Amino acid sequence: METDRAELQKIEINNSTQKIRIAAKSAFNSTLEYCDLHREELVSLLSSIGDISFHNEIVRIANKEFDLRCPHLFNIDPQTCTGPELSTYAVFKIIYVDAIKNALILWLTHYDDMTLTDIKSLTALVQTSSPVELMKILSQKQN
Repeated sequence: METDRAELQKIEINNSTQKIRIAAKSAFNSTLEYCDLHREELVSLLSSIGDISFHNEIVRIANKEFDLRCPHLFNIDPQTCTGPELSTYAVFKIIYVDAIKNALILWLTHYDDMTLTDIKSLTALVQTSSPVELMKILSQKQN
């Protein structure tokens, strides 16, 4: 994640949804390559009979990573959030991190149906689109 974050820091974002979407396609390259290389182990650990502490550690690390990336992506410093701002930030972070984590788990468990390119595009979309927008995109693809 450190390698991915360093690469992301080189991209000028300016809080633009389109720029975030473009950057997101490369924001997880090293992480996804690692997951691809260790897919079988990850699927086993994340399965219903896997290790819940492993899942919790992924969530903890992903939340910490989001805090590190947030100032660059959104021009928000989580350390300066207080009161209602902090609560709102916490909710948004949960939604954001869970969307990416769930997309990655979906990719790992449906590996034959999704390519590495597919998951990069999907993580870019879930980071920058509401669930309604995502369903509209799916609808357009079907029609």
